[in-house]
Formats: sequence, C-alpha cells, structure tokens
Amino acid sequence: IAELAGLKYSENLQGKDISRTLDDPEYKVRDTVFSVSLGGSAFLLRTEKWAYLQYDEDAGSGMELFDMERDPHQFTNLAYNVSYATIVMEFREALKRKLKTVRTNDLDIDYNKK
Repeated sequence: IAELAGLKYSENLQGKDISRTLDDPEYKVRDTVFSVSLGGSAFLLRTEKWAYLQYDEDAGSGMELFDMERDPHQFTNLAYNVSYATIVMEFREALKRKLKTVRTNDLDIDYNKK
C-alpha cells in the first residue's frame, strides 16, 4: 500500500510490494510461503512443489515433507525417506534463514541476539 501511495517506508518492514499483481494477476510475489503456529513451535515452508513442516526449531518433535504435485492431500510423509534427504536439508536450512530474518522486526530490533 505504501508503494502505491508513493509513501516512504522503512527497508526493515517485513512484507512485499504486491502492487504489480494489480496489472499482472499471474505475477508471483514470492516463491515460498512461511507460516508459524500460534504456539510458535510448528513451522511451515510451502512452495508450489513441496510442503515442509517442522516441529520445534531443532525438528526434535518431527518433520513432514509432502510432494504437493503428486500428493496434494498430504498422505505420504517423505521427510524420513533417504531419497529426499537433500530436499529436507535444504528446507531445514531455508527455515533457519527465514527465522533469523523474521526475528529482526519492523523496528529493527534483532531478537536473534541472546
């Protein structure tokens, strides 16, 4: 909205300029969707092809990986199948990066510091 209104905004704001979608509804704003549960211990990264869920930051309570093209109803968890180990590792690393990013909030407060 700030972009459409021609307003200045902080580069620290979490969000994306979606104004291009008004002219091009097929335009993809992002390639991955991120979600976290209300309690903050379950995380989701979703692409067109994959849905990756991780329970706890260290995955101590489990992981799930679903091929959304072949298994859109998420019946078969591939996370522990060795054939998908590389994909799981890529998602685990992507989640670490995403969590680091979102913990630096719009006020430029870094919650990654201990």
